[in-house]
Amino acid sequence: MGLRFRKSITIAKGVKINLSKSGVSLSVGRTGLHGTINSHGQLTTSAGLPGTGVSYVKTTSLKKLLGKAKKSEDTETISPKKKKAETENTSGTAAAAASAVDSSKEDAAEEVEAYEQQLQMIRRVHETCSETIDWKKISEQPAPASRSVSFNASNDSFSEDLHDANNSKFDDYGDWKKLHDLSGKILAGDIDSYLEVLAEVKPFEDLTEYGSDFEVGTDDPSSMTVEFNVKSEEVVPQETLALTSTGKLSRKALAKSTRNDIVQDYVCSCVIRIAREMFALLPVDRVLINAKDSILNTATGHNEDVTLVSVIFDRARFMDTDFSRIDPSDLIEAYPSNMAFKKTSGLGAVEELHL
Repeated sequence: MGLRFRKSITIAKGVKINLSKSGVSLSVGRTGLHGTINSHGQLTTSAGLPGTGVSYVKTTSLKKLLGKAKKSEDTETISPKKKKAETENTSGTAAAAASAVDSSKEDAAEEVEAYEQQLQMIRRVHETCSETIDWKKISEQPAPASRSVSFNASNDSFSEDLHDANNSKFDDYGDWKKLHDLSGKILAGDIDSYLEVLAEVKPFEDLTEYGSDFEVGTDDPSSMTVEFNVKSEEVVPQETLALTSTGKLSRKALAKSTRNDIVQDYVCSCVIRIAREMFALLPVDRVLINAKDSILNTATGHNEDVTLVSVIFDRARFMDTDFSRIDPSDLIEAYPSNMAFKKTSGLGAVEELHL
């Protein structure tokens, strides 16, 4: 049904033990950058992309790492003979220099690869989403099997009878009761229950973890309004990374028009991701999204919080979309929306729509 939970226990600042069906793992690190070691000996290093909920992940086997380290130690223990010390030293210095150059090129290549991954992820935030919850199906799910104990006077023994209620998928009556009652309220349009679902599932937790602010509300059970701050200055890079012909890392300021295009894709992609989450979790017909950000007011010289995109999505048309093939800004312009964009100046302030 789409409700999935993971339990983590904090044992020290920045250190957690994660418990899940796949096993036990240890996480170490800060927000946006951390490493996880699982019970199978794999080390996963991830660099979070602030404001998006996505990350660049690299998994390495600890056995391989330890094997390389052991091999390196064994190599270092082989001492050259004294009579060849001078020659060996010269050769070793040259080899070390060549190794340093190779390592530098490898590091540069990895940094460029991570940068390109980051740009790709910025534009594809909308491709991930929670599973859709079928509240009607949950409400129709029968109660789990119940047990009754009876006393047999003929042989002075107790017997237990199992009553299977139509092969219920629930193992615990308490879980069934909670979700059954909640589904009834959701289908009846109880707004407090809507908010309870959002608080329980936390569809924007990966976004709020990096500082994006969300405000969700409605006075109509058939619709929902979401306002959020995209914080594009923290997410979209200011420079471009590339490799030179000699394999060195080149850093240059990102062209203003190029960066404006990336910011537009990022903002629109976030808007679509949020709409997908709302339609997946709640039986609403329409979702209004207002994307806000802090931009420079050239008349005052100060940054101001303004609305950059305001759009209203309707469920029927929106859910029929192939999100892997869309252009985020094109999709938004196909719905009632306010969005002002110029390549030279980027997204500008717009009036908010109303349901």
